[in-house]
Amino acid sequence: MRPKIAVILDENTSKGGDRYEATHDYIHAIVNNGGDPYGIFYTPHMQHNVVKEFDGILNIGGGIAFPEDWLADGYQNPYNTSARMDVEIAIMQDFLNADKPVFGICHGMQALAGLYGCKIHGDIKQEEHWRKDHAVTLTPKSHLAAITRTTELAVNSYHRQGITDTAHPNAQIAAHAHDGIIEGIEIKNKKFALGVLWHQEKFWHTDHPGNRIFDAFIKACA
Repeated sequence: MRPKIAVILDENTSKGGDRYEATHDYIHAIVNNGGDPYGIFYTPHMQHNVVKEFDGILNIGGGIAFPEDWLADGYQNPYNTSARMDVEIAIMQDFLNADKPVFGICHGMQALAGLYGCKIHGDIKQEEHWRKDHAVTLTPKSHLAAITRTTELAVNSYHRQGITDTAHPNAQIAAHAHDGIIEGIEIKNKKFALGVLWHQEKFWHTDHPGNRIFDAFIKACA
């Protein structure tokens, strides 16, 4: 049977917060690698059932406010609050506790990092990162490097926030850009718990080595 992948949907917080949404690329990337995606809404009474019903969780990009205690000193939330935050934290923690696969993209990576003590900051050099392709270097011997079978990837950039390093013994920086921005994080004592700051789903229809991340994620869910 094809693995059932829970996808935490985004919310259009900048346009009234009246819609759940996700780009088609996330769905294509999951389906193309052998999984079946299911959108997850922000209903608190169902959140602890998600880990029982699904084989893995994909936390996608978005623009919502993180908890205040996750922010680096002096950094102000640039986004609106959303019910998504509390629900996704609870769901991701359930999957981590159950050692079921967790994959975070952009905001989803930042959420995974926040759970392991990283701080969110906005010190992103927009002229180098916003909507521009650039290279990331993968940490030697990391899970991400092993999956992609390379030391460097050409990636895209749609993020306005970054993360600080973490002292948590089980969290490892898996990739960074040439200017030091952390672009990947992984949790060492989990079957599959990985996040990337770039939008790998946008490459699903191309011959991009980073697509092996989706392949490894779905296989880990099987």
